[in-house]
Amino acid sequence: GRSDTLNIIFCASSFKNWHGLDRILSGAQSYFGKTKVVLNLAGDISSEIESSITKINQSDSHIEVKYHGVLKWNNLLDLTGTMDLGVDSLGLHRLGICSGSTLKSKEYAALGIPFIYSAEDVDFKDLNEDCLFRVSQDDLPVNFDDFVCWFNQIEPEIISKRLRDYSKNNFTWEKKIDGLVHWLYK
Repeated sequence: GRSDTLNIIFCASSFKNWHGLDRILSGAQSYFGKTKVVLNLAGDISSEIESSITKINQSDSHIEVKYHGVLKWNNLLDLTGTMDLGVDSLGLHRLGICSGSTLKSKEYAALGIPFIYSAEDVDFKDLNEDCLFRVSQDDLPVNFDDFVCWFNQIEPEIISKRLRDYSKNNFTWEKKIDGLVHWLYK
């Protein structure tokens, strides 16, 4: 059965403006939905972000933010393996990028974790919206009610298998190099 808690992971070696963590934290402050949300952050953060986390955890919102610091790869994999949902970079537009291909999204997909994203990702154009949740490509806070509602309507086991299979079929070195060669010589 589905848990009463939605566990979310957002990771970066060091959170920068283009990751859009501010959008998630701003949205978290106004989430009062029935589903409890635990947002897990892994990576280096600023003292400003740390104070935002404290503010959220002391508020009445129905979200808890857990900061795990910078994790070694195996510890990050262990943590990620317990998550329901991932967060991709939500601020690529701040770099002038409206279409991208982040490594983070490929890692989530390979682990079978549906994720939230904002910039169009050419590598996922063949997947429909029941696997991924797209938010606006701007600086607005992320609306937790929207993606929690979406997540509560999907079948996580089916989506997880679909994402892992999609990764195996589309993100091999052979596939990526073949695409590069095709692009270079077209």
